[in-house]
Amino acid sequence: MKRLLLLFFVITSVVISAQDQDSLLYIKDNLEEFKDYNFKSFSMNMSPLLFELIPLKQSPTKSGPVELSYSWGFKEHAFRLGLGFNINTNGDRVSRALVRIGYENNRSLTPKFRYFTTYDFYLGGGGFNIPNREDNDSGIVGLSTGLGFQYYLHPLLFIGSETSLFLGVNDGFAIQVIPPVGVFLGIRI
Repeated sequence: MKRLLLLFFVITSVVISAQDQDSLLYIKDNLEEFKDYNFKSFSMNMSPLLFELIPLKQSPTKSGPVELSYSWGFKEHAFRLGLGFNINTNGDRVSRALVRIGYENNRSLTPKFRYFTTYDFYLGGGGFNIPNREDNDSGIVGLSTGLGFQYYLHPLLFIGSETSLFLGVNDGFAIQVIPPVGVFLGIRI
């Protein structure tokens, strides 16, 4: 019995010591990557600023919509909250506000390029905050699905854009495509 027990310990120690170092490094890398699975990101629509930086511009945009987005999640899945507003200094257009709450599924194509799909609930007054667009004053309520892209300039800094298909009430029943009119600058925190 003692010989059998000794033989068991010898075989077990040989198996344990024979583990490949690459497999141990693989486990270590996966554990380090696991720390990055929980994430938060904050992004802002930078299109109004970009329009202001264009020299000799002929754009009729006097003030553009501002949109702030916040996402937090685990791995590829995230809960997202977006706040949009358009405050006009001239009196010929109405100021607007927009809130969207939803889900985001984020996938990596390359280490620097990601795409995501979204499912949002929209609630707002005065339209979708699209530049130079005269929308209704009655507001919007509905659901949307969308597709977006992000390019990482740095592991924590990205630019991106997204488009959505809206289904709901916008001055009557509406099915509407919201074009990718904004360039977002974001940071992953």
